[in-house]
Amino acid sequence: MPDGNEKRMPDRVRRWRPKFFASFAWKSRVLFLAILALAIVPAGFAVVELNQAILAQRQSNAAHEVLEMHLNLAELGHRISHHVEHDGDLTDPEGKQLLNELNILASSLRKAIAGEVALRGASGLDEEGEELDRIDAIMANLYASINGPHNNKWVDLINEAVAHEMVEVDEIDAAEIDALTSTILVLTVSAIALLVLYSMALFWLDRSITIPLRVLRAATQQVAEGTKQVRITKMRDAEFASLAGNFNAMAAALDERHSVLEDSARALEQDVMDRNRDLQIANAELQKNAEQRKKFLTDISHELRTPLAVIRGDAEVTLRGKEKPVGDYKSALARIAEQVVGVTRLVDDLLYVARNEGGAPTLQLRPLDLLTVIQRVAGSMRAAVEDDGGRIAVLTQLKTARIPGDEHRMGQLLYILLDNAIHYSDGPPDIEIEILHATGGFALLVRDKGIGIADSDLPSIFERYQRGGNGKGKNGEGLGIGLLMARTIVEAHSGTITIDSILGNGTTVTVMLPAIEKLKVAHEHFGG
Repeated sequence: MPDGNEKRMPDRVRRWRPKFFASFAWKSRVLFLAILALAIVPAGFAVVELNQAILAQRQSNAAHEVLEMHLNLAELGHRISHHVEHDGDLTDPEGKQLLNELNILASSLRKAIAGEVALRGASGLDEEGEELDRIDAIMANLYASINGPHNNKWVDLINEAVAHEMVEVDEIDAAEIDALTSTILVLTVSAIALLVLYSMALFWLDRSITIPLRVLRAATQQVAEGTKQVRITKMRDAEFASLAGNFNAMAAALDERHSVLEDSARALEQDVMDRNRDLQIANAELQKNAEQRKKFLTDISHELRTPLAVIRGDAEVTLRGKEKPVGDYKSALARIAEQVVGVTRLVDDLLYVARNEGGAPTLQLRPLDLLTVIQRVAGSMRAAVEDDGGRIAVLTQLKTARIPGDEHRMGQLLYILLDNAIHYSDGPPDIEIEILHATGGFALLVRDKGIGIADSDLPSIFERYQRGGNGKGKNGEGLGIGLLMARTIVEAHSGTITIDSILGNGTTVTVMLPAIEKLKVAHEHFGG
């Protein structure tokens, strides 16, 4: 969010400012230019001051040279005056030498003054004329003093020139010292400013680079340690902000892949657990089936041994000894036939269960009046029940109950249900058969007032070779496949079968069967 200062800035400044302040490259360039400027400007000023100092030094040397020549001129003038005063002559060898030195010195002094004026520029032209005039005056007075009456005016002129040169030398030396002092001051201040700016630049670079790198390093370390949802939220410079954005995109992609891997791992773990559970269930089922098969083989051996023993015994007794009357043979064959019928029924039931589990088609569905089948089966079993003091009642208000069914198997279904109700009754059987209209078909209910079934046995009552605890005690015979066969017959007719029972207070079996018009597909099962 922009602050108050940014709101008051012109648009042009606001457009430029973010580019400068948000980019490390721009900051480093501006800092480099500032350091460069702080180095170049004082250096340029120092160069100027050094040139001034050098010029002052050259002017000082020239002034000292002119001063020294004035002093030499004074000394040479005194030597010439002394030579003349002691009866010397300018024509003698010593006089000629002194006069030659004087001319050379005067010429050199004029050249030195010209050089000094050249160093000082246009401002020294007037002084050059004065000094040259003074030299001419000194030479003229010196020659006049040598050739005529002695005077010291030339000495005063030399002293005046020496004093003037000394003042000029002092001024030039002072200017030179000032230039050198300014140069030293500028260089010192520049060095301090550069040191401060360089320290600030190092501090800024340290914060601008190491802090983002520290943040990036901490974030990458967290990602490496497995921390999720690691994000870098704030980076000032555009370059590091772009790097942070790339890191965040990479972290998001890693999080997504990690989540996918975790989901896959959880799914795989769940799948393994499910498969292990299925395997455990399958193993338990296999073990249970093995135990049931073992028990079944024991039971079937027992069930087959008795009728086979009867058949063998009747046959052996009939064949033993002398010939018997035809009536004895017929009686023996009748008993053998009866036992064969029982064995055949047992084998048929076993084949029925086996074929149903193998998916063998053994049932033909035809239009069938269920009420007629009920009355026929109930009628065939009613006499035996009534002889024991019991009853079988058919309760219905229907005239007909047409279903797609196999008459033989439906009869077998009713026989199984009634047979169970009779065998598991405590005393004379009291059985009611009721058929009602139901959604999409008919409901067949078989109720008895027998010993009932325990709650713990109900969940497995339709399993193979399964018999309730009370049923075993009440009826020791049988293989425990009756209800399994009943359920198989019902399901083959696209119906359902359920059992409700109260221990010691009877059982109700409910069979739901579809009507002819509601049956969608008729598959052939259990051929009749």
